[in-house]
Amino acid sequence: MISPTLLVPSLQNQVSAIYKVILSTKKPLLVRVTWCKNQTGQGLILNFGDDDEDDPSTCFKLNTNLRFFRKKKGNKVIEANHSKIEVFWDLSSVKYDAGPEPVNGFYVLVMVDSEISLVLGDIDEETVTRKFKKTTPVAKVSLISRQEHCSGNTLYSTKAQIL
Repeated sequence: MISPTLLVPSLQNQVSAIYKVILSTKKPLLVRVTWCKNQTGQGLILNFGDDDEDDPSTCFKLNTNLRFFRKKKGNKVIEANHSKIEVFWDLSSVKYDAGPEPVNGFYVLVMVDSEISLVLGDIDEETVTRKFKKTTPVAKVSLISRQEHCSGNTLYSTKAQIL
């Protein structure tokens, strides 16, 4: 039997979610969103398509904790999978609990070929309308999977039932 005093509590250090985006042109795109946390900071990684996760041409990385490299608001354009991908973010009021995933005060918005494709966080519809035209098409989005990574030596188990 393992003594409870020898167990180090598990800490959540990464949360990944994969979204399937179907554009109005019926073109599908997978978007992997990863929030991570370690001793040096917290970060956000977006991967587009099912290509190599570390390919810089299909990846967007943002360190949300280092003071010198922290951009609280911004946007970036990426060319991936023969599409123009624009990422807009505002982390100026972000709040975190113990884990790597923010709980409020942020948004991340992804546009693919001028179509709103993924919206995360607490941005309201009025802000989206102000930032983009009312006629901007909106893609269909489905959460495909979610994975949480914990480090430590506590034992957990889970069950799932697919209906």
